[in-house]
Amino acid sequence: MGGDEGEYQDYDEIPAYRQHGIFWLIYVLFGPMALLILITGDVYYLRNDKIKRFGIINRVAAGLILAVPVSLIVVGIVMELVA
Repeated sequence: MGGDEGEYQDYDEIPAYRQHGIFWLIYVLFGPMALLILITGDVYYLRNDKIKRFGIINRVAAGLILAVPVSLIVVGIVMELVA
């Protein structure tokens, strides 16, 4: 499910918003920001004391799940502006 080992030697070196737990909190509270994080770089997590990156499946799934409500919001805004 996860990607290769990350470039970081210590999990504390990773920016907080790219750490697994914080990323999912951002995902739930501020969806579009999480999408931006996924687009601009990797999200890291610890597995067996090794730093791993989100694999492509995780990134695509999170992006698709988030893309639907964001798209509906954008369409709603555009429809209000046009009406």
